[in-house]
Formats: sequence, structure tokens, C-alpha cells
Amino acid sequence: MKNKFLLLLMLICSFASKAFAYTSDNFYSTTYAGEEIRLIGNAKDLVDFANEVNGGKVSLSAKLTADIDFTDGTCSSDDFPMIGNENNPYCGTFDGQGHRISNLMISRPDDDNVGFFSTIGNFAKIKNFIFDSTCNISGGRRVGLIGFIAKGLGDITISGVGNEAFVSFNENAGGILGFSDEWQGTVNISNCYVTSKFSDQEVTYTIISGIHQDPWVRFNISNCWTNSTKQNLPEWGGQYGYLYNDRGRANYSVNNLYSVEYSDKQKGVIATTDEEIKSGELAYKLNGSQTQGATWFQDLKAENSYPTPFGTKVVTYISDAKYATFNDNAQAYRFDSNDNVTAYVVNESKEETVNLSPVEEIQAGVPVILKSETAGYKNITAVESAAALEKTNYLSVSDGNVIGNGSIYILAKDTEGVGFFLLKNGDTLAKNKCYLDASSSGTLAKALRFTFDGGDATAIDAVTTGIEDTTTDAPIYNLQGQRVNKYAKGLLIRNGKKYLVK
Repeated sequence: MKNKFLLLLMLICSFASKAFAYTSDNFYSTTYAGEEIRLIGNAKDLVDFANEVNGGKVSLSAKLTADIDFTDGTCSSDDFPMIGNENNPYCGTFDGQGHRISNLMISRPDDDNVGFFSTIGNFAKIKNFIFDSTCNISGGRRVGLIGFIAKGLGDITISGVGNEAFVSFNENAGGILGFSDEWQGTVNISNCYVTSKFSDQEVTYTIISGIHQDPWVRFNISNCWTNSTKQNLPEWGGQYGYLYNDRGRANYSVNNLYSVEYSDKQKGVIATTDEEIKSGELAYKLNGSQTQGATWFQDLKAENSYPTPFGTKVVTYISDAKYATFNDNAQAYRFDSNDNVTAYVVNESKEETVNLSPVEEIQAGVPVILKSETAGYKNITAVESAAALEKTNYLSVSDGNVIGNGSIYILAKDTEGVGFFLLKNGDTLAKNKCYLDASSSGTLAKALRFTFDGGDATAIDAVTTGIEDTTTDAPIYNLQGQRVNKYAKGLLIRNGKKYLVK
């Protein structure tokens, strides 16, 4: 009895602000900050949730707690009623939490408003799941992952969603949205992708098939991609063709929409290729050509891989120098040997060298040097947490106000190799770039060749690009790293270059 009491007390304490309970349909419900949320773990849970919404609980929110497979034995595709309808458009928040829906066959060839969501409405938020290539959507008019947006008002958000299913239809199909009616508000579609194949009827658009002619609706499409092809463009089609249709009347904003088949940079549509998709280049571009703060992921070792809006494999780029500095203030990382990238900290210096010492993982905000044997797009692995760094690390991260003053060194390459070279006096180092500050350590070398935990130094002596000429007023150092005046004799260093004064 005592043990049962302690267990109950622990549960009460754990869920003081979040209450869980079984519903009569035997799937979990949770209430958080006053909002009722369904936790969906299998196909039957999803069917039960759809029936609740269609019965009038249109603002009921849901989260997927696992991948949903309609061959799991709990329900069949025939049991799935689609989520929402014209009488009860879905208006809640559906969060897939990075899970997949598979083997769901939606076959309603004679019906309109057909999709995983049949109809959505006021303030709906649809996010973070993949409707994968084992699924199928077949309908009459207004067909897509979301069939229809009903009459209403308020902003709608569709983000982090992928549609890979085959789409069959008679009229008006879109990979994300089939059609929108008289909507007063903004529909925001971001970080979504479509790889669907479409049947060959007319009025097919990869992202959005069509909207009502009323001018007060606005669509924002950003940071999406598609490799779907063979979209048809009817005579009355929108000016952007192939990807989305506005009938020439809607208010659109389009940024960083990548397409294999169609492009128009002035309209925010950018060309990509199957090779860019496979190599990781597209994932890197979708992340703003940087690794920090990644929202797109891709496992480059996986067969036929492509960018998805969630995962752990972040894509970074290593140039021909085969070295790069790296820092992410918001994310911890692990560096797996099979990704062919090694991470190093600068942990000591002596004479004319700095030593690079390998690390297997880093916490958020720890700057490192990345090294690969080959140039190109590489994976590093995002993790929830990492152990604290136990080694000294002389690397720092620029806040955007670091200015060259004779002691700031940056990673660079010249004809003789890669090393740390002086940032030109007066130049400002961009925010989040990594550097070495020679003034922070009396032992930090001024001729910055590399060693690797006691190995031989790399043969780097000087750099010619972006470094001042030795006739300037830059500080002068001897080989011991001591600053000397302009009358000193012997082998000296200025701006990373050695020169002899007799």
C-alpha cells in the first residue's frame, strides 16, 4: 500500500501542469495549459480522432506519438473518414512531431475535397509529418494532402509537412492544397516538400491547385521544394504555372521555392536538380547556405535520400581547403566516423604551432574546426545533449564586433596550405565566425601551423590574400611570440609572414 501511495504521489507531482487520461475510445488524451490534446499512437487512434473532429470537435488538437501504419492491424484504410468536412472544418493544431503516416489509401474518386485533411478552417495549424510514398489519395475535385480550405477568416499555418503520395483526381489537385474558397486571412506554407506523382488530368499544381478569386486572401510560400513533374497548365492558369495557381487575382508572396521542372527567380522560384537533391546541396541551400539553426535534414548515406524538415543529420559544407570552422549556439552535435568529418579544438600552442585535438561531441556554442579528406557536402549529427568539453579550447566566436588589430587570426588557405592567418587590420569578422585571439594567451603562437596531438606541423608559413604588406604599421613579433619594435633584428613575423632583418 505504501508503494502504491508513493507512485500515485509521484504521478501527481509529475503532471501538476499537464494531465493525462484515457478516453472512452482507449487512446490517450492530455490537457496542457487548458488545451485538450489527443495523443495518437496507432491507426485506430487516428481514425477515432478524425471521427471526433467530424462530429463537431473541430478545435481538438492532436500529436502523433509514433509513426502511423495502416497495416498495423488496429484499423484499415476503409475506416479512415478523412479529417474535417465542409460542415465541420478542422480548426485545431495537428502536430506530427516528425512522424510518418504510411499505407493509408484514401479512395474517394467520386467525392470532392479529398485528402488526409478533407477540409480545414479558421486558425488551423498543420505541421511536422510526412505522408509517405506508400500512401495514395484519389478524389474528384479539390484533391491534395489538404483537400479544401472552407469559407472563413484568420491565419492558417502549414509547416514542416511532406507529401510523397500518388495523387489521382478529376479536377484541381495540389500536392499540399487542392483548393481554397472565400478565405479572409493569410495561409502560410513553409518548410514543406512534395515528391508526389499525379494522374494526368488538367489543373494540376505541385503546391496549390487553385484559390477563390477574392483578393483579400494571401498566400505566403517559403523555403519549400518539389521534384514532381508533368504538371499541366490550363489556359486560365496562374502566372507562376506548374507550382501554384492564383488565377491572376490572389495576393502571393513566394521565397525560396525550389523546383526541378520550373523556375522564375523574380517570382521566388529557384531551379534545382536531382543531383543537388541527392548530394545535400539543396538541403544546405534550404538552411540558408549555413549549418547553424538548421530546419532541413538529410542522411547522405541513405539510399535515394532527400531533404526533410526534421531529423538528426544536418548538412554542412567543406570547401576545397578540406577544413572549416563551425559553431552552433543552439544545438549540440556528435561527429560520427562514418560521416567522414572530424572535429577539433585548439587546445595548446608552442613555438610556431597550434595543436588540434579531436573531439567526438560538443555542447551548443562550442566552436570547433571541421576536417574532411574530401571537399563537398557532409553530415554532422544533431543530438539532444552532449558532455561538457574537458579540453582547453582557444577558439572563440565573433559577435560581429571583432576587428582586426594584429592579434586576431582566422582560418584561411594560401598556396602552401591551410592555417590561421592575421585578419587584416580594421577588417570586421562576420558574426558567428570562429577565430583565435593571440592576446588571450601569452603562449599562443604567431606563426600558426597545425599539429595533431603531437604530430608533425603542417607546412604553412604565410598567406598572400587579404593580409597586409609588411611595410604597414602592423605589430611585429619575434619567433617566441614577443612583440618587438620596428628596430628589432633577426627573423621576425608581421601579418603572419616571416622576414629577416639583418
